[in-house]
Amino acid sequence: DDTIMRSFKNKAQDKLETFGEIMIEYRVNPKLPCKSLMEQAKKNLEELLAIKEPVEFFKTVDKKRDDLLDDADDTAPVFDFFRGEQKKIFEKTLKYLRIFDKSKTYVRDQKVLAVVASMTEIVKSRNPYSQIQKLPELNEQFADIYVELMQKEVEQMQPIVEADFKIVRDVLADKDFSDQFTSKVNASFGELLEKLKSSNEIAAVKNIKLESDALKLRFLDEIEEYEQSHQPEAPSGEEHPGEDSGTEGGTSEMLTLKPPAAPKKKRKNVSISSVAGARTYSLENEQDIDRFLAEMKVKLMEELEDDTIITLS
Repeated sequence: DDTIMRSFKNKAQDKLETFGEIMIEYRVNPKLPCKSLMEQAKKNLEELLAIKEPVEFFKTVDKKRDDLLDDADDTAPVFDFFRGEQKKIFEKTLKYLRIFDKSKTYVRDQKVLAVVASMTEIVKSRNPYSQIQKLPELNEQFADIYVELMQKEVEQMQPIVEADFKIVRDVLADKDFSDQFTSKVNASFGELLEKLKSSNEIAAVKNIKLESDALKLRFLDEIEEYEQSHQPEAPSGEEHPGEDSGTEGGTSEMLTLKPPAAPKKKRKNVSISSVAGARTYSLENEQDIDRFLAEMKVKLMEELEDDTIITLS
């Protein structure tokens, strides 16, 4: 009896070591299949290993025989999954689904939505192993369609970033201090354009429009502030010779002050997109246009201040 029990426990311990390796995989990626099944099968073996008395041991094994045999049948495809190529295929699908999930709000293409639905159904199945053979084709279909969608988004966003870049360059072109900003402006917009081309998320690409607008306004504000802070001080008045009629027997110089120049208006850079806001306008007639323009006027008046010139871009 002791020999049989010891042999059983040795084999169970070897199996538990394999279970332990797989549990590490689940900690790295909890979305890999059959985690709860493997945890329960591992627990069943651990309970047997904890029994010291042979009589109790054999009674427990006999009582749980069917459960242990079921565990063996159920976990066999899971062990094969982790040993073979199925795991790599499954992880690739999970990666694609993570990418899609971050941008799903912006995706309306029915082809990619259908492919994603099929992929999701397989990876969320309690026993996906017989269907994993379908994933390579689905992965390829997803990649092809998603790349095409990404290219369209990039083609739409790139001219917007380049237009913002040009606005800043055009403003700098008229400044004698352009060297103070040129390299910084080129580097910042160059980095943004590179981010646009290398991104693999539609949501990130769409957000670049906001980043570009914010970058443009930041540089325009910095250029304006630099110009204002480096303006030469205007003279407060000029000296003019004149006669002092109140001085007996002679003349003297009298200072006549020229009125101070009117204060120079400051410029305030405002983005057209921030005035229009994030909402969508439906214009069907002249009244709709009038309402739209009235809303824009209110928002612009809120931005307008004394001695200020608004620059819309």
